[in-house]
Amino acid sequence: PAPQAPPQTAAVDGAGGTSPVAAPPAPPAPKEQVRDRDGGFISLPTWARAPFRDDPEEVAKEPREFEAKLVSVRFSGIGKHTFYLDNGQVWVQTQNDEVKLPKDLPANATIKKRLTGNPVIKFDNSNRTYKVRRVK
Repeated sequence: PAPQAPPQTAAVDGAGGTSPVAAPPAPPAPKEQVRDRDGGFISLPTWARAPFRDDPEEVAKEPREFEAKLVSVRFSGIGKHTFYLDNGQVWVQTQNDEVKLPKDLPANATIKKRLTGNPVIKFDNSNRTYKVRRVK
């Protein structure tokens, strides 16, 4: 019988040396949560979570929208707004549309995933939706 090589404990790098083999990936972080209307907590849908990876089976079981409180808004000067939510999320407007902002903050906001997969934000003072992307 031919001798067997020991299990690999190092990898060859581009310079001909060796480096340790990377450890297996860490288990996934717990789901982010957001406060619901009754004051309890619900898990955010995967499409609204960092690191922005969708598991198709998990996404199919989840709600297409969630609600949060809009606590702050900043205007970029180039036609886009940045929306800060009470759960720590930050969403940026992706199109240069005029936004009808709520008169008073904090205000109710709904983040919804459209059929195309793009999230939009809507405020209680209007039926308009605005395309956004999550940055934090």
